Amino acid sequence: MWREYVLGDHIKSTSGFAFSSAFFNDEEIGLPLIRIRDIDSSSTELHFSGEYSEHFVVENGDILIGMDGEFDVKRWKGDRALLNQRVLSLWAKASTELDLDFIYYWIAPYLKNVERRTAATTVKHLSAKDVDRAIVRAPILDAQRVIADILRTTDTAIEKTEALIAKYEQIKRGMMQDLFTRGLGEAGRLRPPPEEAPDLYHETELGLLPKGWATQRVGDIATVKGGKRLPAGREFSDYETPFPYLRVVDMVRGSIDKSDLRFVPSDIQPLIARYTISKLDLYITIAGTIGLVGHIPAELDGAQLTENAAKLCCIDFSNISLCYLKRIMSHDIVQNQIAKEIGTGGGVPKLALFRIEKLVLPIPPIREQRRIAIHLANAEKKLACEEKFSHALRTLKAGLMQDLLTGEVRVKSDTSVDKRSEAAA
Repeated sequence: MWREYVLGDHIKSTSGFAFSSAFFNDEEIGLPLIRIRDIDSSSTELHFSGEYSEHFVVENGDILIGMDGEFDVKRWKGDRALLNQRVLSLWAKASTELDLDFIYYWIAPYLKNVERRTAATTVKHLSAKDVDRAIVRAPILDAQRVIADILRTTDTAIEKTEALIAKYEQIKRGMMQDLFTRGLGEAGRLRPPPEEAPDLYHETELGLLPKGWATQRVGDIATVKGGKRLPAGREFSDYETPFPYLRVVDMVRGSIDKSDLRFVPSDIQPLIARYTISKLDLYITIAGTIGLVGHIPAELDGAQLTENAAKLCCIDFSNISLCYLKRIMSHDIVQNQIAKEIGTGGGVPKLALFRIEKLVLPIPPIREQRRIAIHLANAEKKLACEEKFSHALRTLKAGLMQDLLTGEVRVKSDTSVDKRSEAAA
């Protein structure tokens, strides 16, 4: 049976305090001071060494809510800490009909609704009364605990997957650094580093590179061309047309996210028909978010390209592999050059096409380029697999929250832990 409860009658809330900055320090003297920027972590930058009231102490496991902006909700995972102003904490009273773990999952969607109703000011503010007066619809306490356990099991799976993703990303970064500076010999193994085998390297404008490697500018191996925006006053089509339009927001992880594509109206396409990108080109973002590099899926061959990106086309494939070019353009060897070439126009960071042409690349022999690209592709497959699984888990959690927190799917209070885990999986 589901009932309605006033949140403040069962869950205690504590607002942060404006502690005197005279007692702030970054030497870990005193208790950690939790500001809005800290609620997403288990540590803080500042500590407070002055006198304080226990009223403002946060314990491990308390719920923290940022009272400005998007009203983020997190569980504090650190030691005892002090609650600074504009952060709210929730903790269970001694006698309650609401489970704190259940409330942790319930309150995030509730606050999203509050955030949407809040006046669209520069910074949105949450009142403690918005939380205390909230009406919670919930089942009996045991059923609440089952629901929280199911969602917590899903969260644990997500955290483990995210940890694997971080690990694979770190491995890939290290692999790229080695492959783009030491390369792979004929046996398919990394060359020894220069300090161990200086005779295998020579000096170049990019520093020491393996003998047999050259350096070339992007403009020597490809043509750089820009994209095009829709004509002034015109909008994207309300329905799918044969002319997809690729925006910077669609350019994700070296490819294209097709989940929210826009399309050019059929009567407009002839006006911008020259500004397309093919499956044999690379894109590079040049305004706002700068330096993202990738290629497009075959099914988007000939799509229209945004004015906020350029393309590397007419690539000399006798000299460079497309797969190698994509990856070296994304590495620090090139990205650091891009950072130095960024200018501003109208206050917005921009990368001029002629500056892309000047970027210098390390060029191994073509066979070695292909070996390097294969090694990196294998690492990327592992990463993509875990990212796909993470997305599936997040989709599962969203569905479980909708079903379990609204009562659309009922649970029994005597559900075993094994069955809870099975439901989460």
